[in-house]
Amino acid sequence: MRGSRCSSTVIHPRQSSARFFECGPASRWKVGRRALTLLEILIAMAILGGAVTAIQRLNDIGMRSALRAELDNLAAIRCQSMLDSIIAGSLSLPSAGRRVIAEDPAWSWSAQVSKTSSQGTVLIEVIVERTADPTLGRCHLGRWVRQSQLNSSLSRRKRS
Repeated sequence: MRGSRCSSTVIHPRQSSARFFECGPASRWKVGRRALTLLEILIAMAILGGAVTAIQRLNDIGMRSALRAELDNLAAIRCQSMLDSIIAGSLSLPSAGRRVIAEDPAWSWSAQVSKTSSQGTVLIEVIVERTADPTLGRCHLGRWVRQSQLNSSLSRRKRS
């Protein structure tokens, strides 16, 4: 048996990692590679698609959280305004049930006054929530006030 006549040739190492084997004057077989296979491209596209889907999902979650925070903030502002108006006497307490806020019919409110364990004080509780979806934008505030302060503000309201 004679020795192998094939020889290995390395193309410039900085340009490529391809290695060619020569066996005979005209034939060359490429052992190294310079391109990606179809399977590698499909796997890369699947990974990229999954990453884009995950980023889109995070974006949707962020947008919903921003909307919820904005509506909760608006509910807190409206609730504080209603509570201040009741204490100042410019707004009467609702007899029962919910009332629609006149400036924005998408919001409703209710209030109640309850006695506390401290003599001469009452607790005023106000709840403001969106009429369409109470889970988005809801606020419940309460404040202790002196009974005399509440009575004077209610009597001012009756006079006007």
